[in-house]
Amino acid sequence: MKPIYLDHNATTPLHLRVRQAMQDALAIFGNPSSIYRLGREAHNLIEEARQTIASFLGAQPQEIIFTGSGTEANNLAIKGVLRSACEWMHRPPEAFHLITSEIEHPSVLETCKGLAAAGVKVTFLPVDRHGRVRVKDFVAAITPSTLLASIMLANNEIGAIQSIRALAREAHKRGVIFHSDAVQALGKIAIDYRKIGADLLTFSGHKIQGPKGVGLLWVRRGVRIRPLLDGGPQEGALRAGTENVPGIIGLGKAFEVIARKDLRRSAKSVAALKETLRRGLMQRIKGIRINSPSANCLPNTLSISIEDTEAESLLMQLDLAGICVSSGSACSTESYGEASHVLLAIDLSTEQARATLRFSLADTTTRKEITEVLRRMPGIVAKVRSISPSYLARTSGKKHPRRSRTT
Repeated sequence: MKPIYLDHNATTPLHLRVRQAMQDALAIFGNPSSIYRLGREAHNLIEEARQTIASFLGAQPQEIIFTGSGTEANNLAIKGVLRSACEWMHRPPEAFHLITSEIEHPSVLETCKGLAAAGVKVTFLPVDRHGRVRVKDFVAAITPSTLLASIMLANNEIGAIQSIRALAREAHKRGVIFHSDAVQALGKIAIDYRKIGADLLTFSGHKIQGPKGVGLLWVRRGVRIRPLLDGGPQEGALRAGTENVPGIIGLGKAFEVIARKDLRRSAKSVAALKETLRRGLMQRIKGIRINSPSANCLPNTLSISIEDTEAESLLMQLDLAGICVSSGSACSTESYGEASHVLLAIDLSTEQARATLRFSLADTTTRKEITEVLRRMPGIVAKVRSISPSYLARTSGKKHPRRSRTT
């Protein structure tokens, strides 16, 4: 039985054109830094990919820095800006202030926590119940020592889309550099990245049907940044190490695939399937809470909490039924039973957070697959609830069991 894959926010299958491009690139074994023909061949392919990506984003090719992942790009953005400021301003790290939010990807959140432990002042902004940073809270957090703000464009767990343009505008009014983790937004919604105002933007290959092990940081001209790695002069001396030629070529091809799509039409189609899934689950299963916002949300992302269940048990049963979903971020210990920091930030209880599933669709998801998920889910939930102490305690010995309020 072919699995029903609804976990595209975790990773995506390689596009056929990406796979072919990478297979062809494996024959180009020259070191891109070498001056002979084989090296120049590899170098030229990297630069072609850089040009393709820059054209799509509206960037200059020299502003695109290839990294080993979105995580590395986020670290480079935050630590690189801080290190640069320390050097050219001749001030210690603890002289600076950073701003981020409570619902960032772990690669931003843990980076900022580490810097805070080392003495850097960091503000972790709360979000509203829809998972969005309030502009007034952001402005109030800025101080004379604020150097950088890092707020994600779209959340990987609940799909909330931030008001990045407004936040970046307020940051720039006060001389603050603005970074955004745009990994989850790319390819899902139509955005003019030139106009959102971020000074640094992070992207990752495997979220857009590209390869794992490659990402990029867009550093707008004029932004001062220092490398994380000491070594050679690759990537404008910002990312030392011999380049991952097949990975970069695959990333470039993935951007080329996105450029050929009508993202507005695709988003509308995926959103319709998500709405079918949402309504179907609400109709068939009592005690569901919808965590994803109804507006300003990724069209493919649906987070739900199911009363009297545990995500771990649900995921096991769903896997046995051939359905691939997740409980939240695939990049943290939350996958192993810890309550999601994102869900706690939008005021879910620990119990609700541990009973949460995330469905993330793609334009390859079919109506037939959604129908099949809706057919199987009620039985799976009933099976998990049949061994749930809270459910049994609440329903045993009652002639008229209390109906769970569905929100």
